[in-house]
Amino acid sequence: MDGALAMSTDRQPTATDVACLALACALAISACASRRSPQPIDWMAGELVPYRLVSKEDFLAKASNSAWGNFAHGAEICVHILPTDDGGGAFRALMKRECSFWNKVMGPVGFFGRIAALFSPVPVPVPVKQPDWYILQHEQVHFAIMQVAALTLTRQLEQVAASRRTRQLIRSAYSLTLLHVRDRHREFDLDTSGTFRPDDLEKWVRVLEIQMRELCGSEDNCPVRQSGY
Repeated sequence: MDGALAMSTDRQPTATDVACLALACALAISACASRRSPQPIDWMAGELVPYRLVSKEDFLAKASNSAWGNFAHGAEICVHILPTDDGGGAFRALMKRECSFWNKVMGPVGFFGRIAALFSPVPVPVPVKQPDWYILQHEQVHFAIMQVAALTLTRQLEQVAASRRTRQLIRSAYSLTLLHVRDRHREFDLDTSGTFRPDDLEKWVRVLEIQMRELCGSEDNCPVRQSGY
């Protein structure tokens, strides 16, 4: 067991405890099926962007987190669920621009992607070319999925009496949240990634808009729909 998690659970967690807990359990989601994620220490080194609408300029990585991504992914957004700075048991989704990738060369997939799929040792679907607006909205939904999960986790922990809000309870709730978002990202990608299905994408946008409005109080505080979409 990680040293940060091996402490007694008969006391309430401090701000440092919560931060260490999140980093020990954290799952960095590089959306669109990226297989490698930055280590937690890398997340603390650069700029972290709280939830907002993203733009192409936010994707600063020069290459994908996976070899296949350089050929097949239109973009990859790096998003993490971390505790707020006050350590009061609240969580939020943060984007790391340095590892978020926009495929400017292949735009998003071309001849070389089809060749790579042809010679792949395992069956690989060849992605369909997607317009930029579709790619950007797709990545925004990935970000929104994480923010909804973070806000939901925060609300659930707020409903627990302070005397019962132990490290073990927070750890369990956090781990369950990560499992949930992993499944939700997978479901979303099955519907909309590597293809061009604007109707399916719109369904996800509407669902996330409803959830954000319920958690944030207004659409302006937690927008999901990209301007012009």
